[in-house]
Amino acid sequence: ELEKLAQEKATVQAALDAADHRLQEVYRAIGAINEQFSDLSQRAATLRVQVAEERERERALSIQQQVLRNSLAQLAGEIEAAERQLQEEEKKLEVLQNQQREKQRIRDILRYRLQDIEKQVNRQKQAYEEKQRERDRLEVAYRGLYKQYTELKAREKALAEVQFSGAIRAALRSGIEGIHGTVSQLAKVPAEFEVALEVAAGPRLNYIVVEDDGVGAAIIDYLKRQEAGRVTLLPLNKIRAREELPPVHLPGVIDYAINLVQFDPLYRRIFAYVFGDTLVVQDLSVGRSLLGQYRMVTLEGELLEKSGAMTGGSLGRRTRQFGSIELREKQRLLEKTERRLQTLQSQLRQDEEALSRLLSRYTAQEKEVSEVTLLLENLENEVAEKRRVLVTLRETWMALQERQAAAEQELHQLEETLQAVRATLRQKEAELKEVETFLSHTELMALNEQSTAIEQDKRATEKRLREVNEHYTRKALEKSMITDALQEWQADLAAMTTRLQEMEEEIQRRRQAIQTLDVQRSDLEAQFSALDLELKKLREECHRTQQELETWKQKEREVERVMDRLEEQRRSMEQKEEEVAQQIEEILQAHPDIDFSDPAYHTDLSLTALHERIREHDEAMAGLEPVNMRAIDEFEQVCQRYTDLEEKIAVLLEERQAILRRIAEYEAMKKEAFLRVFHHVNESFGQIYRELADGEGELVLDSPEDPFAGGLTIRAQPRHKPLERMEAMSGGEKSLTALAFLFALQSYQPVSFYVLDEVDMFLDGYNTYTLARMIRRQAEQNQFIVVSLRKTMIEASHQTIGVVLHRNGYSQVTGVQMHR
Repeated sequence: ELEKLAQEKATVQAALDAADHRLQEVYRAIGAINEQFSDLSQRAATLRVQVAEERERERALSIQQQVLRNSLAQLAGEIEAAERQLQEEEKKLEVLQNQQREKQRIRDILRYRLQDIEKQVNRQKQAYEEKQRERDRLEVAYRGLYKQYTELKAREKALAEVQFSGAIRAALRSGIEGIHGTVSQLAKVPAEFEVALEVAAGPRLNYIVVEDDGVGAAIIDYLKRQEAGRVTLLPLNKIRAREELPPVHLPGVIDYAINLVQFDPLYRRIFAYVFGDTLVVQDLSVGRSLLGQYRMVTLEGELLEKSGAMTGGSLGRRTRQFGSIELREKQRLLEKTERRLQTLQSQLRQDEEALSRLLSRYTAQEKEVSEVTLLLENLENEVAEKRRVLVTLRETWMALQERQAAAEQELHQLEETLQAVRATLRQKEAELKEVETFLSHTELMALNEQSTAIEQDKRATEKRLREVNEHYTRKALEKSMITDALQEWQADLAAMTTRLQEMEEEIQRRRQAIQTLDVQRSDLEAQFSALDLELKKLREECHRTQQELETWKQKEREVERVMDRLEEQRRSMEQKEEEVAQQIEEILQAHPDIDFSDPAYHTDLSLTALHERIREHDEAMAGLEPVNMRAIDEFEQVCQRYTDLEEKIAVLLEERQAILRRIAEYEAMKKEAFLRVFHHVNESFGQIYRELADGEGELVLDSPEDPFAGGLTIRAQPRHKPLERMEAMSGGEKSLTALAFLFALQSYQPVSFYVLDEVDMFLDGYNTYTLARMIRRQAEQNQFIVVSLRKTMIEASHQTIGVVLHRNGYSQVTGVQMHR
């Protein structure tokens, strides 16, 4: 289109030049006529020239005005585009700032939550540490209480041995079902009433309570057969006694004796029979005032019968008969402490789990804060970049505004100049018209009309030329803008194409890397399978080669023995050859005068004589037997065989070296596997021993560099004790150490169930409790079958099976109901 406009512009310019030429000719004609005129003609010519100049100036100013307007339009478009881009970037900046504020708000919330979780963790840790301290205090108190309890229990047991007669002990140990115990064993008495109630009950305290009279008959029969003595039995189904007693409210009277004893309601009639209506009074003076009315006993042990009989005096040395309140109190405190310890342990586990969950939440929250902080930093960088872009865009926009203002000012000045030129042109044209009016002449008029027509054509042509120029200028500007935009697009397209190619190359490289990794993985898997198969084959080959090597060694020994025999035969033959040669030499020396080469000594013998000579020689040779006539051939065969064996032995030695290298590699792998298991077991042993014995323990190899060349030493340091070897420990400490080692071993490759036979035999009560607690926790993953006689261990079990031994030597399995 620009080429068409250029051609049209050239055509219009040619027409304009032709019009100028014709106008000049007309002007020359008019000039010829004007010569006839005077000053008016000159004036008219001058005016025409001035008018033409002013018109040319007007045309030039109009073109310049159009160019400025086009520039202003282009600047307006650029300013509008810059404003749109500025608005878009401001919107993007606002979006980024909103995102930044939102991320800051989220980060603040997350940080607040993180601080809250941290506070919760600190509170949880403080609570956990407080419970740990309380547990430690309770464990110390538990050990002290258990020690006191065991001492009291041992003392009570010793007192019971002294208290009961042989018949009572025999009856209680008879194993007959239905025995509840002695009256004293079934009662609990406050310490201040012990003397009074023992005197009130008297020998009835040692009566044995049984289920029914059948059990009593069985016990009596048993004592007869054992000749163990006599006892008094109280069958629950037959005993009768007064149970309802009238209330007594007398000064100095404490209460009925039966009301001061604690017992199971099942034995109400038993204790009613034992104590009857006996009253416990403060002292003897109170009893004397009521003597003859009641059976009474004082706190100091004086007994007053209804009949008036009085028994008293010094009690002497007595053994305690009722169960000890102190022992029961210790047992109660022990059980309470144990329950509290179990509760604390459960709470500690819960606190550990809660603390673990809180720490997991803290870690996750911290990670989320880090991610949000990273996003926020990226947003801050984007915001800063957008602000720099906005500053650049604003500077560009302001520069365009300044250029627009300068162009508008220039256009305004140009329009003022154009208006002045047009005013001058109108003035000159009016003056020219006035002069031409005076110079009206037919020819001149025709010329003037012709010149006017030519001028009109010229002006039309000039107008057309201006239009073509303006159109050409606009198209040139559009072409320039399109060219610039096209160049920018081409540059962007080239950059995008380059980036796309780079991305495609990167994707291709990644795909190739993935394919390579897949191939490598497949190769590695195949190599691993091949190596595993080769390892199996090598093991089989090693075994087979060892067998072959042993076979070849045996054959080699046999060959060596054959070689020794052949060598011995060879030496024997050489010796015989020397002897024969010596004999020949001796014969030759003994008969030097005989020429054995003389034909006379070579007579022709008959066939019979030759046979006889041969027979003689055979006998002589037989005298030399045993001689192996094929010794040389056999020797050569054996030598060949020996050479073959040496070659095979060389091959076998090379294979042996290869096998030894493989064995060394397997030894290294075995050592690595052993050390891996050892470190795991050692770590588990330390943790388990710390829990069982509250101390430190470790496993030490005698030879760490070559663990198979030495043994293993267990070092343990119980709490508040020095570090000791296992040989220097007590039985209980050895048991705990061995159990810790056992649990450490099973932690590596646990099995389905374990059987433990009286592992708590040498442990005290607290250590038994600790062991039972560990076994119960381990029982969540594995099943444990524990044989034990300890109450603490039995109470910790999920199910309990009792085993009793009858008199006939057979065992019986019974169910056991636990009162937890």
